[in-house]
Amino acid sequence: MKVAIFEIIDTFRITGRGGVLVGNLIEGNFGKGDFIYIFDKFITIKAIEMISIRNPNIRPEEKVAFSISFKDYDEIKDLEIKNKTFDIFE
Repeated sequence: MKVAIFEIIDTFRITGRGGVLVGNLIEGNFGKGDFIYIFDKFITIKAIEMISIRNPNIRPEEKVAFSISFKDYDEIKDLEIKNKTFDIFE
């Protein structure tokens, strides 16, 4: 069952926390333990945080709504996912 649609703004690594996706929630909701489906891969969400960060890779006019933390940054680092919209499934 689809529970959310979101747009990815950027991906980056945080030492000790693995990979992070930063984006805008478009529709629905989601939380820790839900699965994100990207290019035929299911990745479990480790944590959801509402954030207000200043990242040099994010344009100031873009509203940053949340970050999604993953255990392993290598799972997402090579995917071309910036500025695209994805579904999250439960």
